[in-house]
Amino acid sequence: MKHSFIDKYSSLESPIHRISSSFKFTFAFTFLITVLLLPLDKIEFSGIIIAFVFLMVFSAILASRVPISFVLKRSAVILPFSVFIMMTNFILCGGKLEILLMFFLKSYISILIIILLVSTTSFASIISVLSRIHLPRVFIIAFSFMYRYFFVLIDELEKMLRAVKLRSCGIKRRRLLMTYVHIIGILFIRSYERAERVYKAMVLRGFDGKSDNL
Repeated sequence: MKHSFIDKYSSLESPIHRISSSFKFTFAFTFLITVLLLPLDKIEFSGIIIAFVFLMVFSAILASRVPISFVLKRSAVILPFSVFIMMTNFILCGGKLEILLMFFLKSYISILIIILLVSTTSFASIISVLSRIHLPRVFIIAFSFMYRYFFVLIDELEKMLRAVKLRSCGIKRRRLLMTYVHIIGILFIRSYERAERVYKAMVLRGFDGKSDNL
């Protein structure tokens, strides 16, 4: 099956792609921290900084030659979670619409920064940078396996959904909804079983969590 890899545009030729991965990671991390630490109550000050960061990031996206449609689709996948958290906080804690808008902008710009970094830097380069900054080994291993087996799990999910679609003719909506709930449980069980098999296979090959070969 064909998948849209996270770093599918990391091999393009552009001024942004030619920048070292360490510099891009530092740039992204600095901008992320700057955006996240902006006070929500100081609308004018935070608004100016957010506008500046947005222009910088958007200009970098244009210079990277990564399709805008790809960036928008990627951000649209993550945005619902931000909107949910934003609306939950607004309903439970109350607040002004200006602060709500500021929270939304901070979330969206943070998403764009991450998409820019991942789209212009190969996953292997990102892992290399994380190793150089001495991120705990367990996190690096977890990220590597997450990237390698994410598409395998997507294949499993697509096969189960296709099977349900072929057998769902005439099934009531409530029963179909329960079937989808069961699929989530089955996918979790299969993921756990696959993780166990991969772990045992690596142990049999002498992997101890410290070697460089993942």
